[in-house]
Amino acid sequence: MISPLCIFFYFFLGLAFGSFANVVIMRLHSGEKGIFSGRSHCASCKHSLSVWDLIPLFSWLLLRGKCRYCKESISIQYPFVELLMGAMFVSAYVAAAYLAPQNPFYEVWLLIIFFAFTILFIYDFLYMELPDEISLPTIVILFGFNFFAFTPTWQDALLGAAIPTLFFGIQYLVSRGKWIGEGDFRLGILMGLILGWKLTIVALFLGYILGAVVGAYVLISKTKKMSSQLPFGPFLILGTVIALFFGNNVMNWYLGFLGF
Repeated sequence: MISPLCIFFYFFLGLAFGSFANVVIMRLHSGEKGIFSGRSHCASCKHSLSVWDLIPLFSWLLLRGKCRYCKESISIQYPFVELLMGAMFVSAYVAAAYLAPQNPFYEVWLLIIFFAFTILFIYDFLYMELPDEISLPTIVILFGFNFFAFTPTWQDALLGAAIPTLFFGIQYLVSRGKWIGEGDFRLGILMGLILGWKLTIVALFLGYILGAVVGAYVLISKTKKMSSQLPFGPFLILGTVIALFFGNNVMNWYLGFLGF
């Protein structure tokens, strides 16, 4: 049974983890040491922030999007990531309540996936890179979950990881690294560990369709030139999340459309 109180709890928990995700994104990109230590500071004036400056979402709203000390604008990225993580945590709670109400590990599994995917999505969108500092630990953790009954078996997971690795490897060799980045290989492994081989194929299909649609739109709208690049990671992540919850429906519809 879904509790409104739990929804509020997971939303505010997500806000807190979103705030931490912003720190991780900023420090990974800047190369600053001590992701898990050191006081938070303004990106512009480097002034250490007080506890009142660090309340997820609400500090940004109360300060009207400006640093208390130097008055420089604070990127909209900060409240956006916090809100997105809050929504993801609520989604994990609701999905677990419907799909596996008696299994708390399923909820933990979803929370780990959504936390890592949110960071990877935002980082690749902003910087065209999927950091190994997030991908590799998540691979290790999720492979451990592949020995639980509610996830793909470890054999299915490894086969699922092999499919995008081989698929991306062919593209990497043909294009000499122009079509696929090395971070996409690690993301492909994550896809397989989460979905197993059948749904990984569905996720790849969805990711490429989404990428093609968005790519065509930005070209038609002249937002980017033909020579410009779009990050591919966000489309793979969206395809994976859709396949995780609706992949079997998509696969059955497609096979029915083909007459099988």
